[in-house]
Amino acid sequence: MSSKHYSWWSQENLTHELYLNTYRDDWFAIARMLASALEGGRELLDIGTGDGHTTEQLLSRLKGRYICDLVDPDARGLQIAMQRLKGFPIRDTRAMTITNYLATTDRKWDRMLAVHSNYYWTRTAAQTKILLGHMADKLSPQGRIIIATEPMNGDYYKIAGRNAFHEGVLPGFIASHFVERGMQVSVTPMRQLFYVGEALENDAAARRLFTFFGENRKEPNKQAVLAFQKRLRDTAKGEYIDFQDRIIVATKPPQQPL
Repeated sequence: MSSKHYSWWSQENLTHELYLNTYRDDWFAIARMLASALEGGRELLDIGTGDGHTTEQLLSRLKGRYICDLVDPDARGLQIAMQRLKGFPIRDTRAMTITNYLATTDRKWDRMLAVHSNYYWTRTAAQTKILLGHMADKLSPQGRIIIATEPMNGDYYKIAGRNAFHEGVLPGFIASHFVERGMQVSVTPMRQLFYVGEALENDAAARRLFTFFGENRKEPNKQAVLAFQKRLRDTAKGEYIDFQDRIIVATKPPQQPL
Protein backbone atom coordinates (compact mmCIF):
# COMPACT_ATOMS: atom_id res chain seq x y z
CA MET A 1 0.00 0.00 0.00
CA SER A 2 1.31 3.43 -0.87
CA SER A 3 2.65 5.50 2.01
CA LYS A 4 0.42 8.33 0.74
CA HIS A 5 -2.42 6.56 2.55
CA TYR A 6 -0.74 7.35 5.84
CA SER A 7 -1.36 11.09 5.82
CA TRP A 8 -1.92 10.93 9.58
CA TRP A 9 1.81 11.60 10.12
CA SER A 10 1.16 15.25 9.25
CA GLN A 11 -1.99 15.66 11.35
CA GLU A 12 -2.35 16.98 14.89
CA ASN A 13 -4.52 14.18 16.24
CA LEU A 14 -1.78 11.59 15.95
CA THR A 15 -3.23 9.02 18.33
CA HIS A 16 -6.63 8.95 16.62
CA GLU A 17 -5.16 8.48 13.15
CA LEU A 18 -2.66 5.98 14.51
CA TYR A 19 -5.36 3.49 15.43
CA LEU A 20 -7.44 4.10 12.33
CA ASN A 21 -4.68 3.79 9.76
CA THR A 22 -1.57 2.15 11.16
CA TYR A 23 -2.56 -0.92 13.13
CA ARG A 24 -5.32 -1.82 10.68
CA ASP A 25 -6.16 -5.55 10.62
CA ASP A 26 -3.45 -6.50 13.14
CA TRP A 27 -4.66 -4.05 15.75
CA PHE A 28 -8.35 -4.81 15.28
CA ALA A 29 -7.69 -8.54 15.72
CA ILE A 30 -6.01 -7.70 19.03
CA ALA A 31 -8.88 -5.39 20.00
CA ARG A 32 -11.41 -8.15 19.36
CA MET A 33 -9.43 -10.57 21.53
CA LEU A 34 -9.12 -8.06 24.38
CA ALA A 35 -12.81 -7.19 24.25
CA SER A 36 -13.72 -10.89 24.27
CA ALA A 37 -11.65 -11.39 27.43
CA LEU A 38 -13.37 -8.39 29.05
CA GLU A 39 -16.86 -9.63 28.18
CA GLY A 40 -18.90 -10.86 31.13
CA GLY A 41 -17.25 -8.48 33.59
CA ARG A 42 -19.54 -6.17 35.52
CA GLU A 43 -16.87 -4.09 37.28
CA LEU A 44 -13.85 -3.16 35.14
CA LEU A 45 -10.60 -1.38 35.94
CA ASP A 46 -8.60 0.17 33.10
CA ILE A 47 -4.97 0.46 34.22
CA GLY A 48 -2.94 3.12 32.44
CA THR A 49 -5.81 4.74 30.55
CA GLY A 50 -3.73 7.49 28.93
CA ASP A 51 -5.94 9.59 26.64
CA GLY A 52 -8.59 6.87 26.54
CA HIS A 53 -8.37 6.01 22.86
CA THR A 54 -7.78 2.29 23.38
CA THR A 55 -10.30 2.24 26.24
CA GLU A 56 -12.94 3.72 23.93
CA GLN A 57 -12.31 1.10 21.26
CA LEU A 58 -12.60 -1.80 23.70
CA LEU A 59 -15.58 -0.59 25.72
CA SER A 60 -17.50 0.12 22.53
CA ARG A 61 -17.21 -3.59 21.66
CA LEU A 62 -18.75 -4.85 24.93
CA LYS A 63 -22.31 -6.15 24.78
CA GLY A 64 -23.14 -6.71 28.44
CA ARG A 65 -23.74 -4.19 31.22
CA TYR A 66 -20.71 -2.95 33.15
CA ILE A 67 -19.15 -0.04 34.98
CA CYS A 68 -15.53 0.97 34.48
CA ASP A 69 -12.96 2.75 36.65
CA LEU A 70 -9.88 4.47 35.23
CA VAL A 71 -6.46 4.95 36.81
CA ASP A 72 -3.39 6.68 35.37
CA PRO A 73 -0.74 8.91 36.99
CA ASP A 74 -1.15 11.45 34.16
CA ALA A 75 -3.97 13.80 35.23
CA ARG A 76 -3.95 15.64 31.90
CA GLY A 77 -4.32 12.39 29.99
CA LEU A 78 -7.26 11.39 32.17
CA GLN A 79 -8.97 14.71 31.47
CA ILE A 80 -8.73 13.99 27.74
CA ALA A 81 -9.95 10.43 28.35
CA MET A 82 -13.02 11.65 30.22
CA GLN A 83 -13.97 13.86 27.29
CA ARG A 84 -13.50 10.98 24.88
CA LEU A 85 -15.43 8.54 27.08
CA LYS A 86 -18.53 10.67 27.61
CA GLY A 87 -21.54 8.40 27.28
CA PHE A 88 -19.70 5.34 28.63
CA PRO A 89 -20.49 4.05 32.14
CA ILE A 90 -17.36 5.42 33.85
CA ARG A 91 -17.68 5.32 37.64
CA ASP A 92 -14.39 6.65 39.00
CA THR A 93 -11.11 8.16 37.75
CA ARG A 94 -7.91 8.38 39.76
CA ALA A 95 -4.81 10.34 38.78
CA MET A 96 -2.27 8.43 40.85
CA THR A 97 0.26 5.65 40.48
CA ILE A 98 -1.18 2.20 39.89
CA THR A 99 0.59 0.73 42.93
CA ASN A 100 -0.64 3.43 45.31
CA TYR A 101 -4.19 3.15 44.05
CA LEU A 102 -4.41 -0.63 44.37
CA ALA A 103 -2.64 -0.62 47.73
CA THR A 104 -5.10 1.84 49.26
CA THR A 105 -8.49 0.97 47.74
CA ASP A 106 -10.98 -1.49 49.20
CA ARG A 107 -12.66 -1.95 45.83
CA LYS A 108 -12.45 -5.20 43.85
CA TRP A 109 -13.01 -5.81 40.14
CA ASP A 110 -13.82 -8.82 38.03
CA ARG A 111 -11.87 -7.53 35.02
CA MET A 112 -8.59 -5.58 34.97
CA LEU A 113 -7.15 -4.33 31.69
CA ALA A 114 -3.73 -2.93 30.82
CA VAL A 115 -2.81 -2.32 27.17
CA HIS A 116 0.82 -1.34 26.52
CA SER A 117 1.04 0.54 29.81
CA ASN A 118 3.11 -1.84 31.91
CA TYR A 119 6.41 -0.30 30.70
CA TYR A 120 5.72 2.72 32.91
CA TRP A 121 4.31 1.05 36.03
CA THR A 122 7.51 0.67 38.05
CA ARG A 123 11.26 1.21 37.97
CA THR A 124 12.31 -2.31 39.02
CA ALA A 125 11.18 -5.91 38.67
CA ALA A 126 10.80 -6.14 42.45
CA GLN A 127 8.36 -3.22 42.38
CA THR A 128 6.45 -4.88 39.54
CA LYS A 129 6.08 -8.07 41.59
CA ILE A 130 4.51 -6.03 44.41
CA LEU A 131 2.13 -4.37 41.96
CA LEU A 132 1.13 -7.67 40.35
CA GLY A 133 0.38 -8.97 43.83
CA HIS A 134 -1.94 -6.03 44.47
CA MET A 135 -3.68 -6.71 41.16
CA ALA A 136 -4.29 -10.34 42.07
CA ASP A 137 -5.51 -9.39 45.55
CA LYS A 138 -8.03 -6.85 44.17
CA LEU A 139 -9.42 -9.28 41.61
CA SER A 140 -12.73 -10.98 42.39
CA PRO A 141 -12.92 -14.80 42.34
CA GLN A 142 -13.07 -16.06 38.74
CA GLY A 143 -12.07 -12.58 37.57
CA ARG A 144 -9.56 -11.92 34.81
CA ILE A 145 -6.49 -9.74 34.44
CA ILE A 146 -5.83 -8.93 30.77
CA ILE A 147 -2.49 -7.44 29.76
CA ALA A 148 -1.16 -6.63 26.28
CA THR A 149 2.61 -6.24 26.14
CA GLU A 150 5.61 -7.06 23.94
CA PRO A 151 8.37 -9.67 24.27
CA MET A 152 11.97 -8.53 24.43
CA ASN A 153 12.58 -9.63 20.83
CA GLY A 154 9.76 -7.35 19.63
CA ASP A 155 10.75 -4.28 17.67
CA TYR A 156 9.38 -1.88 20.29
CA TYR A 157 12.37 -2.38 22.56
CA LYS A 158 14.81 -2.09 19.68
CA ILE A 159 13.63 1.34 18.60
CA ALA A 160 12.59 2.90 21.92
CA GLY A 161 16.24 3.35 22.85
CA ARG A 162 15.66 3.51 26.57
CA ASN A 163 17.58 1.89 29.41
CA ALA A 164 14.65 1.95 31.81
CA PHE A 165 13.20 -1.43 30.81
CA HIS A 166 13.65 -4.29 33.25
CA GLU A 167 12.55 -7.92 33.28
CA GLY A 168 9.36 -7.00 35.10
CA VAL A 169 7.85 -5.61 31.87
CA LEU A 170 8.23 -8.91 30.00
CA PRO A 171 5.36 -11.33 29.33
CA GLY A 172 7.17 -14.30 30.88
CA PHE A 173 7.82 -12.48 34.15
CA ILE A 174 4.20 -11.33 34.43
CA ALA A 175 2.70 -14.70 33.50
CA SER A 176 5.00 -16.59 35.89
CA HIS A 177 4.00 -14.39 38.81
CA PHE A 178 0.30 -15.04 38.26
CA VAL A 179 0.95 -18.79 37.92
CA GLU A 180 2.72 -18.67 41.28
CA ARG A 181 -0.42 -17.06 42.70
CA GLY A 182 -2.43 -20.10 41.62
CA MET A 183 -4.09 -18.41 38.65
CA GLN A 184 -4.83 -19.99 35.29
CA VAL A 185 -2.75 -18.15 32.70
CA SER A 186 -2.72 -18.07 28.90
CA VAL A 187 -0.28 -16.14 26.72
CA THR A 188 -1.32 -15.64 23.10
CA PRO A 189 1.17 -14.28 20.50
CA MET A 190 -0.22 -11.74 18.05
CA ARG A 191 1.36 -10.00 15.09
CA GLN A 192 1.21 -6.21 15.19
CA LEU A 193 2.77 -4.54 12.20
CA PHE A 194 3.32 -0.80 12.53
CA TYR A 195 3.95 1.43 9.51
CA VAL A 196 7.06 3.63 9.80
CA GLY A 197 7.81 4.23 6.11
CA GLU A 198 7.48 7.99 6.10
CA ALA A 199 9.42 8.39 9.36
CA LEU A 200 12.41 6.60 7.81
CA GLU A 201 13.16 9.62 5.62
CA ASN A 202 11.04 12.51 6.87
CA ASP A 203 12.47 14.31 9.92
CA ALA A 204 9.13 15.83 10.96
CA ALA A 205 7.41 12.43 10.83
CA ALA A 206 10.28 10.85 12.78
CA ARG A 207 10.04 13.60 15.40
CA ARG A 208 6.35 12.92 15.97
CA LEU A 209 6.88 9.17 16.10
CA PHE A 210 9.78 9.68 18.51
CA THR A 211 7.45 11.61 20.81
CA PHE A 212 4.71 8.99 20.44
CA PHE A 213 7.03 6.28 21.71
CA GLY A 214 7.48 8.27 24.90
CA GLU A 215 11.14 8.99 24.57
CA ASN A 216 10.68 12.58 25.67
CA ARG A 217 7.66 14.83 26.12
CA LYS A 218 9.80 17.78 25.04
CA GLU A 219 10.66 18.62 21.44
CA PRO A 220 13.59 16.31 20.54
CA ASN A 221 16.77 17.81 19.08
CA LYS A 222 18.03 16.92 15.62
CA GLN A 223 20.72 14.55 16.88
CA ALA A 224 18.15 12.52 18.86
CA VAL A 225 15.84 12.33 15.84
CA LEU A 226 18.66 11.15 13.57
CA ALA A 227 19.62 8.46 16.09
CA PHE A 228 15.98 7.38 16.25
CA GLN A 229 15.76 7.19 12.46
CA LYS A 230 18.86 5.01 12.38
CA ARG A 231 17.25 2.59 14.86
CA LEU A 232 14.16 2.52 12.67
CA ARG A 233 16.19 1.74 9.53
CA ASP A 234 18.16 -0.97 11.34
CA THR A 235 14.97 -2.58 12.65
CA ALA A 236 12.29 -2.12 9.98
CA LYS A 237 11.34 -4.86 7.57
CA GLY A 238 10.56 -2.82 4.49
CA GLU A 239 8.38 0.01 5.81
CA TYR A 240 7.12 -1.80 8.93
CA ILE A 241 8.18 -2.81 12.39
CA ASP A 242 6.56 -5.67 14.32
CA PHE A 243 5.62 -5.27 17.97
CA GLN A 244 4.83 -9.01 18.28
CA ASP A 245 2.19 -8.47 20.95
CA ARG A 246 1.55 -11.00 23.71
CA ILE A 247 -1.93 -11.10 25.23
CA ILE A 248 -1.82 -12.37 28.82
CA VAL A 249 -5.08 -13.50 30.43
CA ALA A 250 -4.81 -14.54 34.09
CA THR A 251 -7.97 -15.98 35.66
CA LYS A 252 -8.44 -16.21 39.41
CA PRO A 253 -9.84 -19.52 40.70
CA PRO A 254 -13.27 -19.68 42.39
CA GLN A 255 -13.40 -18.86 46.09
CA GLN A 256 -12.96 -21.98 48.17
CA PRO A 257 -15.69 -22.75 50.71
CA LEU A 258 -14.72 -22.29 54.35
